[in-house]
Amino acid sequence: MKKDNNIMSAPFVSDPALEKERQEQESRIKRQLDFTSGLFQGDVTVRTLLEALAEGVVIIDNSGTILLVNTSAEKMFDYPKQELIGKPLSVLIPERFRKVHEKHVAHYFDAAWAGPMGKHLDLAGRRRDGCEFPLEISLNFIETINGVLVLNLISDVTERKQMEDKFKKISMQNELILASAGEGIIGLDLEGNVTFVNASAAAMLGYEANKLVGRNGHSMWHCVRSDGLLYPAEECPIYAAYKDGVIRSGEEVYWRKDGSGFSVEFTSRPMFSDEGIVGAVLTFKDTTERKRMEKVLKDSEELLRLAIESTDIGTFDFHPSTGELIWSERTKRHFGLPSDARVDFSIFLAGLHPADRERVKRNSENVL
Repeated sequence: MKKDNNIMSAPFVSDPALEKERQEQESRIKRQLDFTSGLFQGDVTVRTLLEALAEGVVIIDNSGTILLVNTSAEKMFDYPKQELIGKPLSVLIPERFRKVHEKHVAHYFDAAWAGPMGKHLDLAGRRRDGCEFPLEISLNFIETINGVLVLNLISDVTERKQMEDKFKKISMQNELILASAGEGIIGLDLEGNVTFVNASAAAMLGYEANKLVGRNGHSMWHCVRSDGLLYPAEECPIYAAYKDGVIRSGEEVYWRKDGSGFSVEFTSRPMFSDEGIVGAVLTFKDTTERKRMEKVLKDSEELLRLAIESTDIGTFDFHPSTGELIWSERTKRHFGLPSDARVDFSIFLAGLHPADRERVKRNSENVL
């Protein structure tokens, strides 16, 4: 039997139930629009107030349908008002957030409340061209004879976010600079409690940085006076900046967590705000190694002095860059000069053997 390839397509027939639901929804939205228009637009004072607000105003019903927008919202989202009225609020929300938003809308109407939306969330709006921008929303519920409406006050916080990001970046850079500084840096409040400590300070004091914050500085590392006694807390130079607002500096001995002491050079600078002095910044460096080297050098110089005094050796210093010549008394005596005689390079050359003078002079000129 030959098949008939001329099969006629049946005409599309919509589901009567779905069609009825669509018509009822359109009718409901129209009633809500008419009601809202009369509610807000009929009152000149209210209409003027809504249009005067810098915040965008978007009023929706419990289905999330936009019933009214003010001029600020129109400009914020770059939509003509007529294109937004009757549309779901989701058109103003990035697509990736829409499902979550629909759940939130249902929650808002189940338990109506007023206040900021997404207090701990980064909210975003979507403009007509698809670009996004950060925003903040404050919800206000309005009881009407046609049900509850939500008035959304919307603020574009792009500039504020940019400033926050810039400030955060600067703060991070400052923290990195302070953290990597070789000197110990500690911030103190007016009671002497630690508010900030960098890695160098923590290492020098033998603490973990996070274990220092909140503790009292004086009770931890104890400023030691030059006579070896502890400063009373109120006299410690660390806190002197609190009293008179001047920079203080000097040398002290600090004690590590393990009880060992070490010498430091410190500077204490007051911190100011609009209210006055709010604390101090203490910077210090461990001078233990420097003092050890100074002692080694001093001891070496003393040994050299004793060695020279025990022999009949004369010494002199010559600085080629300046031509300065310094002779010891023994050197002057060897050259037949009185101890108070002033000497220069020509006198030195004159005291050399004639055969050596030209060579020494030439060598000294090469150095110069």
